[in-house]
Amino acid sequence: MTTALVLSGGGARGDFEVGALRFLYDQGVRPDIICGTSVGSVNGVKLAEGENGADPTQGLPGLEALWFELQVNTDMYLEEPWLGTLDPEIHDFLLGHSTDPGIAPPQPEAFSEWGDIGTLLRGIENLGFLFDDAPKILETLQAIMSARSLFNLNPIGEKLRTHLDPDKVRAWAQAGGRLRLAVVGLDSGALRYVTETGAVLERDNATPVVDLTPPGLAPECRPILADLNELIADRQDLQAELSMAPPGLKASIAQRIKALNQRIAPLETQLRDCIAQHPPTQRPVQIDLRSGVLASSSIPGIFRAVSFGGEIYVDGGVREVLPLQVALDLGADTVYAIQASKEAPDRKGPYAGRSMLEIAERSLVDLAIGEIARDDARLGVDGAGRSITLIQPTVDLHDATTIDPGLISIGMAYGFMLAADVVASLSSSDRSWQLADEIALLRKEIWRLECLANGQPIPTEPARPVSPPDPALEPEIQTRKGRLQSLIDERRQLGRPMPADADQWSQTLERHPWLVARRDAQFVVQTVPTQMAPGSSQQVSVTMRNTGTLAWTPSGAYRLGSQNPQDNGTWGLGRVELPRTVGVGTEVTIPFTVTTPSAPGTYHFQWRMLQEGVEWFGQFTPDVVVRMEAPECTQIRSSINTFRGRVAELNADRQDLQAELSMAPPGLRASIAQRIRALTAEIQRAEQAINSLEQQASQLGCP
Repeated sequence: MTTALVLSGGGARGDFEVGALRFLYDQGVRPDIICGTSVGSVNGVKLAEGENGADPTQGLPGLEALWFELQVNTDMYLEEPWLGTLDPEIHDFLLGHSTDPGIAPPQPEAFSEWGDIGTLLRGIENLGFLFDDAPKILETLQAIMSARSLFNLNPIGEKLRTHLDPDKVRAWAQAGGRLRLAVVGLDSGALRYVTETGAVLERDNATPVVDLTPPGLAPECRPILADLNELIADRQDLQAELSMAPPGLKASIAQRIKALNQRIAPLETQLRDCIAQHPPTQRPVQIDLRSGVLASSSIPGIFRAVSFGGEIYVDGGVREVLPLQVALDLGADTVYAIQASKEAPDRKGPYAGRSMLEIAERSLVDLAIGEIARDDARLGVDGAGRSITLIQPTVDLHDATTIDPGLISIGMAYGFMLAADVVASLSSSDRSWQLADEIALLRKEIWRLECLANGQPIPTEPARPVSPPDPALEPEIQTRKGRLQSLIDERRQLGRPMPADADQWSQTLERHPWLVARRDAQFVVQTVPTQMAPGSSQQVSVTMRNTGTLAWTPSGAYRLGSQNPQDNGTWGLGRVELPRTVGVGTEVTIPFTVTTPSAPGTYHFQWRMLQEGVEWFGQFTPDVVVRMEAPECTQIRSSINTFRGRVAELNADRQDLQAELSMAPPGLRASIAQRIRALTAEIQRAEQAINSLEQQASQLGCP
C-alpha cells in the first residue's frame, strides 16, 4: 500500500491541516508521498523529515511546535519597505487597518445656492483639494506602480532555516519518500513541482525543467541577458530612489524609469527570440527546498515572488490548490487530502470602500483560488479502486492572512475533530460533525469576547476601534464556556475522539498574544522506586501539567531539570527533553532513564520545569529519598533480622531455665544446666551468623 498526504493552500488556515494530521498520525498513518501547495508546502516539507520518537523537533511534533510559536502576523510575513514610505493614513487604509484614507474629495454640492457663480467657487475649492491631497495620491500611485508585492515571507524563510533539517528530508527520501511542492512559473505560465531532492519537474512529473541561467543559456544569448540584467538593476535602483524621493523629484525619476522600460521591453523580446533560435544547454534546475517552499507560498501581488532557474515563480495555488493528481500519478493507492478552506465561500461585504488588500484577498483567495480548489477536489471521484479521503472544513474560522495563537489552537482542534469524523465515514449532517462545527465557532466567539473584555484589538477586525476593557462581559463569557463544556460532553458521549486538551477549553482563557507571558507547571504524578541498585539503569517518569499561558516546545528549550540541589548530576543527567509540544492546559508524561550513583547511601530525587536561559518555573516534584544498595543487601538484612529474632527467643528460654534452675531440687539441676548450656551454644552460633552477615553487609556497603 502506498499512502499519500495531499495538503492544500490556504495561508493561515493551514492550522486546520496540522490538527487533521495529528489525528491521522495518532491512527498510525505515515505517508510515502507528500504533495503540497502554498501553506501545504510549508507543512509538507516539515513532515518530510520523517518521524523520530527520540527527537520532538522532527516531523509532525516539530511542525506543531512551529505553529505554536506563531503569535502575530509578523511571525509569518512582513510589510515590504515601500509601504513604510506612504502617508500613515493611506497606509492603514490600504492594509485594512482603517476605513478612512484621510483624503477629503471635492464636494460637488458645495455653493449650489450661488447659481452660476457657484461653479467658479467650486473650481477654486477643488484647486485647494489638489494642493492639499493630490501629492499624497500621486505618491501612493507611484509607489504602487513600482511595487512588486505588499509583503514578504522573510519570517517563514527564517523559520525554515532554523526548523527544517535538509539531512532528515534526504534520509526520508532515501528510504523511499517522495515530495512534490506545486509552483507556477510566471514567464512560462506552467505548473511545476519541486521534488524532495530540490529538482523541478514539469507538470507531467517526469520532465526536468531546464535552467535558463548561465551557463545553461546559449553563448549567443548571454550578451542580451547581461544587457537586460543591467537595465533591470538600474530600474530597481530608480524604483528604490523614487520611493524615498521628495515630491519635487519624483516626476523626473518616474520619467527615467519609463525610459528604461522602453529599453527593457525590446531586449526581453530579443532574449525570447534568441532562446527559441538557440536552445539552452539542457541543465536541469536544482534548488534548495526552502526556496521551493517560499515560491509555492508566494501569493501573486501579496507576497514577493521567488526567482530560480531563470524564471519567476509564485504560489502553486494559482493553478492547483490541492495537488491531488500528482499524488495519483506517483502511484498512491491510499490518499488523505486535506483542504484548508471550506468548499463554498461565505457571503461577505459590502466591499464598497474596502482596502486594496481586502479586495485582493477576497478575489484571489476566496473566489478564484477557491474555485480552483473545488476543481482539484473533484479528482477525488476516482474509478481506479484507490481510496481517497477528503478532509475539509464546513466553516472557515479566520481568513488566510490572520495569525493569532488562539485561532491557531481552535483551528488545529477543529481539524482533529473533522479528520476523526471523515475517517469514520460520517457526513456533515451527522450530529458529531455538527458538534465539531459548533464547538469551533463557539470557541471563536469566546476568543472574541475575551479580546473585548480585556480591551484588546480583535485581529480578525483590524479596522475596529479598540474599546476600553469591559468586565461586564465576563458573565457572558462564562455562560458560553458552560455551553462549550456541554457540547464537548455531548460529543464524547457519542464516542467521538477529542484533542488531548479538550477539558481545558472551558476552564482557561483561549491563547492571546496580549496575555502576559507566564510559564507555570503543576506536578501530577511520578513513578520512581525508593530503592535501587548502585551503578544501574532505572526507568522512571514524571507527569506535569502546563498551567501557564505559553506552550512548552522542545525547540523553545523547555525541559525538565534536576533539583535538590539544582542542576545536580546525581542521576546521570541534569536535563530531560520533552517528548512533544505541550499545549496550555495539557499534561505530559516524561519518561527517562537514570543511571544510579555507584556509592551506596540515600539520595534525593526531585525535578522542576525550566526554559533554558529564561527561568525555572512551576511546582517541584515531591522529594523522593531513594536508598542505594546492592540487591543482596535486602536478603542479608532479612537474614540478620531473622537471626536476631531467634536470639531473642533463645535468650528468653534461657532466662526461664535459669529461674527454674534456682528453684529445682538437686536431682533435676544437672539436666536443667545441660539445657541451659545447649541454648547458650545456639545463641552463640546465631550471634556468630549475625556478625558474619554484618561483615558482608559492610563489605557491600549496605546501610
